[in-house]
Amino acid sequence: MRREAQESKALRKLATGVVEVESQGELDRRRERLVPKLAMAIDRASRLEARRRQIRRVATVVALAAAVVLIVGMGWSAWRSGSAPRESEVAAMRVESTDGSVIVTHDGREAPAMSRALSKNDSITTAEGARAVVRLASGTSLWIGPSTQLSLGGTTGVRDEVTLSAGYVEATVPKLGAEASFEVVTPDTRVRVHGTQFSVRVQKSGDGIKTDVRVSEGVVSVLHGGGVAMLHASASWSSEDAIAERRDTEDRDSPEMTGEGVRLTVEDGGAFYDGGEGARPVTAGGTPAEPAAIASTHSSLAEENAAFQRAMQAARAGQDERSLALLNEFLARYPRSPLAQNARVERFRTLARLGRSDAASR
Repeated sequence: MRREAQESKALRKLATGVVEVESQGELDRRRERLVPKLAMAIDRASRLEARRRQIRRVATVVALAAAVVLIVGMGWSAWRSGSAPRESEVAAMRVESTDGSVIVTHDGREAPAMSRALSKNDSITTAEGARAVVRLASGTSLWIGPSTQLSLGGTTGVRDEVTLSAGYVEATVPKLGAEASFEVVTPDTRVRVHGTQFSVRVQKSGDGIKTDVRVSEGVVSVLHGGGVAMLHASASWSSEDAIAERRDTEDRDSPEMTGEGVRLTVEDGGAFYDGGEGARPVTAGGTPAEPAAIASTHSSLAEENAAFQRAMQAARAGQDERSLALLNEFLARYPRSPLAQNARVERFRTLARLGRSDAASR
């Protein structure tokens, strides 16, 4: 109670007392002291806020840069590991169109094709009723039929090779340079292109398989069983027929064989045999031929195939000098052989590998 009385007395004194008023000069001096300090405080606060905004902007830029580096790093790692196509291959090889279920296998992983880029060693599988169109670096266009398994082997844009395990593929090949080539490899046949349009089919035949080749334009060479057949426009070839023909040839070459039943024809400077019941042997000019002449020509064809294959085997074994010597010998002995053009192309490639391209014209 006493404390409350004291507080009440003090308040009454303040209420009735006289409040001293500062002089104008004192107020001016106080203002002069406070205003600069307030200005400095406001300026300091502004600069601090500007610095905070700059720090936030830098932090945002750094975060974005880190994200870009991370993404680029992941892409580089994928490129290095082979899980993504190389830039040159992206621009060069791709699935142009699909119809139905088409699967591309890349590094063991399967994905729908859908106009995607392709890499070397990718494989393409079409389901029943499905189709796809693929373009290679060389400009070669592949029309892939239903139920087909195709692998892009050594596709480099200069020397392209695809492997057809099953199904059907039709290739349209632009005119190739001297060093360029395109081949379709099947389980039993190798088809080499010389700038053309052709198709290859692999299908079951009894307990095995057979390869069928049909040429629409240009020329292709078919390597099968150690022999080579040249196919021109509108021509077709079957490995099944080739095996049967080889057996017939072996029978005709037996000691009991006579000249009857064989017809000799000449195409592009090379001699070929066609069986015909009761047909008389003829020469290239259409005059009757002696059985000995037929046997001699057949022997020459076999020798040409064997000589060319020896040169190819040496090249595959990395023996370029030996391959070159065998090719030179082949061209000197058989300048009009159906295989002469193949031999000239292989000779040019061998000289290029040996670093002697300037000698190719000689």
